[in-house]
Amino acid sequence: MLEAFINLHPDLPMAVLPFVSPWLFAGGAAATSIPVVIHLLNRRRFRVKQWAAMEFLLAAMRRNVRRLRLQRWLLLLLRILAILILAAAIAQFTPVGAALAPLLGSSQKLTVVVINNAYPMSLKPHGRRTAFERARQLVVAWLKSGTVSGKTAIIPASVNASSIAPEPVIPSAELIRRVSRMRASQGGENLAGALQQALEIVKKQKNRSSSRTVWLLTDDGADNFGTIGGDHRVLSRRMAALLADIRRAGARVRIIDLGSATARNMAITSLTPAHPAILTDKPVAVDYTVFNAAKTAARDVTLRFYLNSTPAGDTTLHSVPPGRLVRGEALLHEQAGEAGPLAITARLAPDALPADNTRRVIAMAQRHIPVLIVEGRPGDPAVGQLASTAWLGAALAPYRHGNSFKPQRIGELELADHSLKQFSAVVLSDTPAPGTHVAARLRKYVTAGGLLVIYPGPDTTGSQWSDTMGTGANGLLPAAMGAVMTPAGKGKSSGDVGFDLLRSINPVTAVFLAAEKGGLHTGLASVRTHQYMLLRPMAGSDSRTLLYFSNGAPALVERTIGRGHVLLWAVSADTQWTDFPAQPSFPAFIHRLMLYAMSNPAAAANMLVGQSVQMETRAAAGNWVGPDHSTLAVSRALIGGRPELTSEGISRSGFYGPADAAPAIAVNVDARWADVRHVPASQAARLWHINPRDILHNPTSLAAAEPAEAGAGGNAGHNLLYLALAVLAIESITARAFSRYQLAAAKGK
Repeated sequence: MLEAFINLHPDLPMAVLPFVSPWLFAGGAAATSIPVVIHLLNRRRFRVKQWAAMEFLLAAMRRNVRRLRLQRWLLLLLRILAILILAAAIAQFTPVGAALAPLLGSSQKLTVVVINNAYPMSLKPHGRRTAFERARQLVVAWLKSGTVSGKTAIIPASVNASSIAPEPVIPSAELIRRVSRMRASQGGENLAGALQQALEIVKKQKNRSSSRTVWLLTDDGADNFGTIGGDHRVLSRRMAALLADIRRAGARVRIIDLGSATARNMAITSLTPAHPAILTDKPVAVDYTVFNAAKTAARDVTLRFYLNSTPAGDTTLHSVPPGRLVRGEALLHEQAGEAGPLAITARLAPDALPADNTRRVIAMAQRHIPVLIVEGRPGDPAVGQLASTAWLGAALAPYRHGNSFKPQRIGELELADHSLKQFSAVVLSDTPAPGTHVAARLRKYVTAGGLLVIYPGPDTTGSQWSDTMGTGANGLLPAAMGAVMTPAGKGKSSGDVGFDLLRSINPVTAVFLAAEKGGLHTGLASVRTHQYMLLRPMAGSDSRTLLYFSNGAPALVERTIGRGHVLLWAVSADTQWTDFPAQPSFPAFIHRLMLYAMSNPAAAANMLVGQSVQMETRAAAGNWVGPDHSTLAVSRALIGGRPELTSEGISRSGFYGPADAAPAIAVNVDARWADVRHVPASQAARLWHINPRDILHNPTSLAAAEPAEAGAGGNAGHNLLYLALAVLAIESITARAFSRYQLAAAKGK
């Protein structure tokens, strides 16, 4: 019961609990009242009566009263001290300071065990246990060995891991049970975070222990040193700095390498819809990325796809080079069928690490893509004048039926009261600068994932737009809007410019550049512009220029705000400033641009293990059903003034959603950590700046990791027991000496 109490309250300071069994000491301390009570009883008062014969004796006693009082107090203190020391010995007193420990014959030892329990540790080589299972067995066997002395902290090293013993505790049966029940997480690695926690423990316990050791049990896979596609130097340097800080804090570091030199893995690292909007009457296209964590190339890798659990086709990768990412696009032979959430799954053949063989994504299927066009300069059919967005509307919806986009036009005065939530994109064409209220609504719309496209025109005043919409961190524009320019300069009408396609290389223009190089005329290289608005992207901002004019001026600037995007053109949406709308490439370019800049409406439904649900959805709150009939508690709360669904961190990958309903979210492992290829000790030591002798490869026990110079640790129980017996012996000898003296004095009289 006492051990359970201590383990449940590991934050109690050592000054309060410097004993293995503090309640035993409390009982012993209470027992010190026994000699005090006896002493007080011996001093009970008698009725005083004058007696001549006794007056002579009392006079003799008064001469020795100080000596006798000192003797009684000395004996009382010796008896109390003996009981206190005996209680401390039985309660196994643990010194709280490194200086006090040697004086009591004890060297308090601290051991911090960091166990990598991230999902790559679940790799199971043929005929062998996983690295995590072997790590857990080593720690349990060490705790059961009976040789553990001092205090131990157990720290898991994965995202969203549950702490086992985050503060040092005396090893106990309860701690052994907790470690035995540990399971490998499906979260990504967090070695740096775990070592940071170990460093804080070592610093905190520096003056309370005479010996400190930090063990890191891991697989020494390439994922320990960086993520796939990331800069390995960043994590390696941070790890090296943490290990150096731990050593400077006075602790020894031992790496327990449980990896396998033959470790290999094939993983799907990403799966996304090729377009943010999936239309119900068109085949579904997806982009995927596959990684080969092996020393040899993988041949004929088959990737199978499913729509709502229905087989939807497969693709074969004839060769995946070792340590390389292979990206591709697959066109599935199934269609969404109806509007609503669509669950897409990709699977590889099973291997030694199944967690990253499956990738899931939630997409939103819809009948069309709704676009709201705000017309600032309406046309006049009576005189044959087209509206400023006539060309744009024709490009978005060129057919009577079956168009991907469904534009809806409104006037500028209607924007203030028109709902924006139902539209995937909002286009403003040659409108006056919006008021403060409208600007705030537009920013909220973009932050939530909407696309805002802005076209200037003859009635646009750039300075007013810049002042109202803003260009800074809290603004909306990707660039400051200036004066209307001509290629020859302000106020002149001669000359024109085209697009600088070689400088404008991005996913939107790439297909047109390839077509032009192949000899196909798209018209994009022939665009001529005779007027444009000067755009000045802010230095150091998150803006990006997608199109340049041949004179170097920006023609199209993009900015990401929250989950949405803003596109700002330097030309009008019609042919007043440019002939671009009349070119054959205009409809295809507009379609590709809109699909590039639009956000996946179901993006918030796709997350990684360890993340929490936080999304706006019509799905009901309650206990959602997950993989293998697991449940996820989801509640509704107001976040930022909006009702959203929330949950705790999700620990397992799979689809989750209300019972008897379509999946609401897709959860995947963080496959950036999928590179399990083993790193030799010499290379690991060089990357982490440690001695290769501090890395032990697959030891049979943790005894091999014990530093020889660490010394024995433990509590001062045995020495205190001997000290208590010595004090009792001194008390007996002293009491006997005092009795003999008193008898001899009485006999002499």
